[in-house]
Amino acid sequence: MGVVSNAIDLASWWIKHSVPHGMLQEKQIDVLGKTSALTLPVVTRWGSHYTAMKALISNERCMQLLVLEKREKLRDSVGKKAAPRKAADKMLDLCTDSAFWSGVKTVMRHIGPLLVSVTVCGMQHCQFVPCFTVCNCNFKVGVFMVDLQ
Repeated sequence: MGVVSNAIDLASWWIKHSVPHGMLQEKQIDVLGKTSALTLPVVTRWGSHYTAMKALISNERCMQLLVLEKREKLRDSVGKKAAPRKAADKMLDLCTDSAFWSGVKTVMRHIGPLLVSVTVCGMQHCQFVPCFTVCNCNFKVGVFMVDLQ
């Protein structure tokens, strides 16, 4: 699974599970002095991908500390069924995976300039049609400009 998919799954997991989400907010207050919301990207909005990744990165340290301190409590909070516990293990492992975080930061370095290009080209006479794939932290970008006049 790609870095972006894993990042979206991770943010979604924290957002959808109230007990881990509450624990994360408490850790944010301890570490950052405030809470910060995780968001999910909207497929057709590049800015939302950027802000979702940025929010995830800003919570990296909080997630890592929380998983190291309270992994079992986080895992137990999803219930006793095998499937949710397996999913929790996967998400908690991502939180402490340095290669995953490195991949997310690499994606951010690429999305930032794309977002600037989208903004610059966001005029009525042109459309920015980006496409990208992320496989094992290899990020490839293809851009096609279409003149709509």
